[in-house]
Amino acid sequence: NYNQWSQTYSYPGGTMPVEFSIYPANDTAANRAAWEKCVTMLATYRNIYGEYPFTSEKYGIYNFNFSGGEEHQTYTGEGTFSESVTSHELGHQWWGDNITCKTWPDIWLNEGFATYTEALWEERKPGSSGLPALFSAMAARRPSQVSGTVYRTDVSSASTIFSSTYAYRKGGWALHQLRHVVGDTTFFNILAAYRAAYQGSAATTDDFAAVASSVYGQDLSWFFSEWVYGPGAPAYAYGWQAFNLLGQDYIRLRFRQTQTAYPVFKMPVDIRVNFASSSQTYKIWNDAATEWFVIPVAAPATGIAVDENDWILNT
Repeated sequence: NYNQWSQTYSYPGGTMPVEFSIYPANDTAANRAAWEKCVTMLATYRNIYGEYPFTSEKYGIYNFNFSGGEEHQTYTGEGTFSESVTSHELGHQWWGDNITCKTWPDIWLNEGFATYTEALWEERKPGSSGLPALFSAMAARRPSQVSGTVYRTDVSSASTIFSSTYAYRKGGWALHQLRHVVGDTTFFNILAAYRAAYQGSAATTDDFAAVASSVYGQDLSWFFSEWVYGPGAPAYAYGWQAFNLLGQDYIRLRFRQTQTAYPVFKMPVDIRVNFASSSQTYKIWNDAATEWFVIPVAAPATGIAVDENDWILNT
């Protein structure tokens, strides 16, 4: 029992119908406008992920009478008018429908990717503040705990497979951190290469990791061991001093990982150094429980901030 209408998505070289089916009881101007944001999302994601995979067919959203959303290739079901749900389910057209996970333990390749797609929409949508919006979106998607793994070894039930804490949120954070490790250009090139290799098919975590390493030009198995296959997250403590030697300003930095239940995490860590009237961000590679760094700086340091934008899921 639907009221139906359609919009048009225009893309380089053509147009595609975007179809909507809504229950009459939900048919308001506000609800129509909420769903129609997917047309702008299609154009936004084209610049991030490449063109929508099914332009020869359509995209659409239909109403169902339970909560949340569920992606289906070319036609998503939603029981809500939430912008984040609409962005999440549309993201699945690339990650979940065009490429799907090969086994249940790899479900984060669907759900973690779609969760990060929500944050990318906040970063890239018209009128966005950009990176501040991304950081805010990721803060809202922090997992409530970190003791489990993104790779779902327990597939005994739907709830353990589709863990909102691990497959969705921690999975999204794994991508967020990978982006910071390899840099923006390389990160999105990794996604493009992954799509090119596996679209119309299925992939495993190892498949994605191999593509990531190949595009990055360095072995990233350590990253996937830490953040996808392994449990936990780092906890950081630090102390610092400013000093001058032969006219050059420096900071001494002592950096520790204080977690006891999990091994050492190798990660690049941003260190913002404040000066009297400016600041500059430096990057250290932390790969030991305790390390000391001496960093040459441009002026006498007045303070520091560690990972101020929360690129790392630290506790």
